[in-house]
Amino acid sequence: RRLAVAGAVVSEMPIGTAPWKSHFPRRNRLLAAWSPATLVVEADLASGSLITAKRALELGRDVLAVPGPIDAPTSRGTNRLIRDGAHPLLELDDLALLLPPLPRSGGAAPASDDLSTAAASDATLLAALSTPAALDVLAARTGLRADELAVRLVELEVAGAVRRGAAGLWLRA
Repeated sequence: RRLAVAGAVVSEMPIGTAPWKSHFPRRNRLLAAWSPATLVVEADLASGSLITAKRALELGRDVLAVPGPIDAPTSRGTNRLIRDGAHPLLELDDLALLLPPLPRSGGAAPASDDLSTAAASDATLLAALSTPAALDVLAARTGLRADELAVRLVELEVAGAVRRGAAGLWLRA
């Protein structure tokens, strides 16, 4: 339960290893492997983010980049990624076009006529957030499974309807 609320630490390094700069590429390789896509928002040409993007491509994952001014050092890496074939992220709605839908339990994506059911579920979830709550508390309040709830909370977070607060508690935005 504590891991579901507060997250987890995953590392190839022994516990207590200092966070040296040379360790980040190994860590980011794990992040790229777990993620369906890697989004680079800002990166200079020597950025570690570009190492992560390269690992994501090697693993067959999508890479997205936010373009920036051509004279900004922090845009050189992202602009080069786009030039080399990364998907440009021009607005938040592009995420829905560029990424496959998140898997749901049962393996099938909801049908169009299930949208009203999803909206009702969202209303129930938002009502359950009358006070900040942990994932397990929200599962009990809504009757949703924790895995389904976690996916929906992230979708609502991207939409700006909820946010994660202190100690991993979820609340309305």
